[in-house]
Amino acid sequence: MTNVSIISNCNNNCKYCFQKNTYHKKNLILSYEEISDIFKWTSDCPTIGITGGEPTLHPDIIKIASLANSSFKTKILFTNILCESEIIKDTTKYAPELFWLINSTVPEEKQELFEKNIEYLNSNTIYPLSLGITFTNNPEYDDINIKYLINLGKKYPKIEVFRLSIAALDENMNVSLSSFAEPILKFCKLAKEHTPNVIIRMDCFINNCNIPLTQAASLIDEFEVKNMYTTLNCRPVLDVMADKSVKYCFMTPDNFLSTNSYKNFKTSKDCYEFLQKELDDYMKKNWLQCKNKKNCVNSVCDGPCVALIKFLELNKKDS
Repeated sequence: MTNVSIISNCNNNCKYCFQKNTYHKKNLILSYEEISDIFKWTSDCPTIGITGGEPTLHPDIIKIASLANSSFKTKILFTNILCESEIIKDTTKYAPELFWLINSTVPEEKQELFEKNIEYLNSNTIYPLSLGITFTNNPEYDDINIKYLINLGKKYPKIEVFRLSIAALDENMNVSLSSFAEPILKFCKLAKEHTPNVIIRMDCFINNCNIPLTQAASLIDEFEVKNMYTTLNCRPVLDVMADKSVKYCFMTPDNFLSTNSYKNFKTSKDCYEFLQKELDDYMKKNWLQCKNKKNCVNSVCDGPCVALIKFLELNKKDS
């Protein structure tokens, strides 16, 4: 899968967002022609994600969604739907096979617009809707977002997936994974009680990047949380950013596993293989350091680093 960040700007101000003080302020935007070229570059991949910033801010979002609709087997729009309702209507008209993956962290003053748009999507989309929530470890803030998402799930039958994630890298590129256990468990219990038919998924395919392995088993067994693979198989998504650079995973620091332009490679597959080799080389050099969690040169997180994960996979050793 390849994600394309078509614009860096965002019209929301999520407290947990690690991009708002950096990427969102760069005022970057890809032209429709550049996006078309990137789509061709990654045509060997069956799935495309359209991201931002907030992609509905792009002046050509309807044309872009329509192009994705006709070019890829699976196409996903990552959005907060805090846009004019006509944009929602036209996008569903010209890109009917689009999957809508919606961020539900909505400030109270914007909820009226949000629900107007989600009500339209509830009646006019082919596929089920997926709503996302990001936990921050701020109990008051998390509780408000949890209750709002549960209520949306009860109200709109087209919502079939809750997508969970945790606050990503902060400005110091650190996050304590173990501290997210309480809000995630609280959410799962409420969701199973009030919206038992809604599937719960973790955001990333690699649970190691989201929560400690010790918590994974209980989430799988008790709440049937999906994408909680307990293997050590690390296969991140390629992210083409609005400055045309490519990152192996957008949550990693800018100078880690990236290339300054997608045009450096003939196809997205070539780019992926290059970054995979870079990752393998890094891991082989740094696995012991990461295992001991001391002086990590990239400071990706204080949990199981991708370097350790991949090294264990390659060498079939226990942690």
